[in-house]
Amino acid sequence: MHELALIREALAGARSGAGRLIEIVGELGSGKTRLLQALREDAADLQLARSGCEAYSASTPYALWRELLREFMTFGRDDPDAVVVDRITGELMERGA
Repeated sequence: MHELALIREALAGARSGAGRLIEIVGELGSGKTRLLQALREDAADLQLARSGCEAYSASTPYALWRELLREFMTFGRDDPDAVVVDRITGELMERGA
C-alpha cells in the first residue's frame, strides 16, 4: 500500500529529527483508521500526542497547536494563558533561545 509506505517514511524521518505533518483524508471505509493503527504499532516506542479540530475553534489561530503544546508541557486544559506564557518564556530563557 503506497500510503502506508509514505507514512512509514515520515516516521523514519521523525525518528531522525525531521518532523512532518500528514493529513489523512478519505471517504468512509477507505482505510484511514487502518493506516493510523499501523502507524501506532510502528511508533509504539514514541510519545503520542493527539488533538482535534472543532467547529467552535475554527476561527482561533493555532488552536490545534495550542492544545498540543499544553499537552506536551503538561499544562492543564484550563490553565490561564499568563501561566503558560510565563513557563514557556522560562523554558526558552533556560535554553538560551
